[in-house]
Amino acid sequence: MIDINGLTVVSGGKCVLDNVNIHIEKGDFSVIFSSDAEAGHALIHSIMAYSKDYKGSVKVNSGMGSVRYVPDDILWEEYSTAREYLDMMSGISKNYDINMQELFCDKLDITLDEKLINMTFEENKLVQIIAALCSKPELLILDMPQSFLGSAVKTKIYGMLKKFHGAGTTIVVVGDSYEEFKTYCNRYIYIKDGIVKDCGYVSEEDIRKRVITVQGHKSDTLINVLGHYIGTRNGKSSYLYDYDIRRIPYILSKLGCDDYLVEELTLEEEINSDYSRWE
Repeated sequence: MIDINGLTVVSGGKCVLDNVNIHIEKGDFSVIFSSDAEAGHALIHSIMAYSKDYKGSVKVNSGMGSVRYVPDDILWEEYSTAREYLDMMSGISKNYDINMQELFCDKLDITLDEKLINMTFEENKLVQIIAALCSKPELLILDMPQSFLGSAVKTKIYGMLKKFHGAGTTIVVVGDSYEEFKTYCNRYIYIKDGIVKDCGYVSEEDIRKRVITVQGHKSDTLINVLGHYIGTRNGKSSYLYDYDIRRIPYILSKLGCDDYLVEELTLEEEINSDYSRWE
């Protein structure tokens, strides 16, 4: 669906993307994440052909009429209402589903006759997403879709995306974190310092390593039982645990450690072996 080979982008003297190779198959729900927002923007602009100031090749094996892109900003059409914007989008989309639009607008409490410029950022962003989904694209690309959405709405939107993915739409989300999407997507691609540092497919058993923090300073006994010692902070010591989590209450109760905290590493922390928030 998307084939990127040797993509290199230099902006302002900085190498934003360095010989990046990404291959997204038809039917994937991929999350491409990086702490560097500029890398994500450069990648999307290359895919969408908004910029051709790069080295390498970028191919999208789908007609651009079957591609929908939701940018990381809001709509500023001063005199357009949500209805007028959606009507415009339906007019340029041969597969546009009006019934689906009505259903989504009702579910997400969108007032169609309100001007886009008077909407909250969340409502404005939802109008864009509704227009993209109702176009029934083969490929849907979203740049930082979570930026303007509250937690309750995110759950609804991500659930919608998962259903569209299940119906055959290829979805690419570009953002700064994988964690919000890990129960919805089936693939991740991690970019750091302009290169693809890791990528993989998500399984139902995809579980991050845990850090267990207990009262007290570094303990050889806990190292033997829990695993790698990370550090001590505020009178509590943290250990990296990589075994069946169901054993933890039993093990720690036997050691008299009833006060403990179990935290899951983010994918980015696990890839980078970054334990800094516990050190």
